[in-house]
Amino acid sequence: MTNKRTGAFIQLLPSILMIAKKSIPIRQLTKVCDPSSEFRMLSLSELLKKEELKQQIHRHDFYFMLIVIKGTGKHTIDFTIFKIEPSMVFFMRPGQIHELDLDAGTTGFILEFSGDFVPKVSENSRYMFNSISQHNALTFNIKSLQPVLQSAEKIYSESQIDFIEKNEVIRLHLHLIFIELYRQVAIQQLVQEQDSDAFTKEKLYTFLELLEKNIHRKKRVSEYAEMMNLTPYQLNNITKSVLNKSVSILIKDQVLLEAKRLLLTTSNQVNQIAIELGFEDVSYFIRFFKKHLGSSPAVFRQNFK
Repeated sequence: MTNKRTGAFIQLLPSILMIAKKSIPIRQLTKVCDPSSEFRMLSLSELLKKEELKQQIHRHDFYFMLIVIKGTGKHTIDFTIFKIEPSMVFFMRPGQIHELDLDAGTTGFILEFSGDFVPKVSENSRYMFNSISQHNALTFNIKSLQPVLQSAEKIYSESQIDFIEKNEVIRLHLHLIFIELYRQVAIQQLVQEQDSDAFTKEKLYTFLELLEKNIHRKKRVSEYAEMMNLTPYQLNNITKSVLNKSVSILIKDQVLLEAKRLLLTTSNQVNQIAIELGFEDVSYFIRFFKKHLGSSPAVFRQNFK
């Protein structure tokens, strides 16, 4: 039976969670362009003619692609700092946090689009897209970047004028960009997946997507296996064969990543963060965090100030 103190606390939970969610800077695609639009493209040449671009740490509810032709700066994605150099492409999934500094004079493009806008040209399209989305930064040489730039320039020209079927043309060229990015991923072999078959890798990407979306409320291997119509044994085989990590380790890593995101991008109390992450016992959350990262949540936050 719930006592009065516990009952009052449960009644406060929605308010606490609302405060936590409101304090996380989240940029929505419908807020920065036409509410009916699912795609936006910006030219860095126009944005950075005279001034640098500085974006404080935040999240998106959409996919974000940064194509750098020339220029310098710094891009921090989920606590990993990337030095921006010419001929780089950055790709981010919804929910990831980032901080972007681009120096004046940088050229290239920013593409922002919803999940529904992702082109489905062939049966392999989704697999390619899922593969790309796991890699936040790719480095090209000038020659290999040219096919990406050709499609990007075509997309930009289409986006500026209300052509007939312009969204279909944009999607087709976006698909061509994904193909080039996928080729680059294969060349660089950022994930050692060459020994795994296409079915296994597709299941892995499905799991990683589910993990990112559900980590606040689902933390058991069996829950993700059930969502994918697999047994826990089968799901573990998939993650181990491609990433050499068990499902439980990947779940743990995602919980810690989300905890770090909330600690460094919000002013929420540790107990609020524990609640948002689905921990009923705040002290257990603190012990869990300290065990794996070597410091308490409060000390971790303090060290990054």
